[in-house]
Amino acid sequence: MKKSLFALSLFLLMQAVNLSAVMAQDEPDASFDAFLKKFTSSAEFQYSRVKFPVATPIFLITANGDEQEVPFTQEEWPLLGDKELKEFRQETQDGVYFRHFTVRDKDHVEFEAGLEESELDLSVIFDLIDGKWYVTDCFNGIYGGIPVDDFDATVYEVQQKNEQFIKKHP
Repeated sequence: MKKSLFALSLFLLMQAVNLSAVMAQDEPDASFDAFLKKFTSSAEFQYSRVKFPVATPIFLITANGDEQEVPFTQEEWPLLGDKELKEFRQETQDGVYFRHFTVRDKDHVEFEAGLEESELDLSVIFDLIDGKWYVTDCFNGIYGGIPVDDFDATVYEVQQKNEQFIKKHP
């Protein structure tokens, strides 16, 4: 009888823990900053908060110089850590490199990175949807105008880096 009661108690406790974890995922985000901290420190959370495919496709260059669009899906997504989304400004040989939030509204945030007076390396759009922040659009320079023939190798490199990120930040 004691074993059955103990087993039942343990089972109910595990169910309560699982239920609270599920409920926590359904709760609105406390703030953008709290969301961003979790977004950059958990691969699972990050994947769950990107609206795939993002609005801007990947543009590849064909052998004859034309552009070919490829949807930007989870398979191509490079996980973003706190380094990629941290604001800073630095003088380099090529000019001033920056990372900063350009828009911080209550329901819309935009982040950009790149050399001043040049094309962006990274642009991430966050939108508040039903109380939760999501990435709704992204341009990542990793895929900026690469040849079609290099696409699979680039995706493979991204996936390798993602595996390292996942080991550190499941």
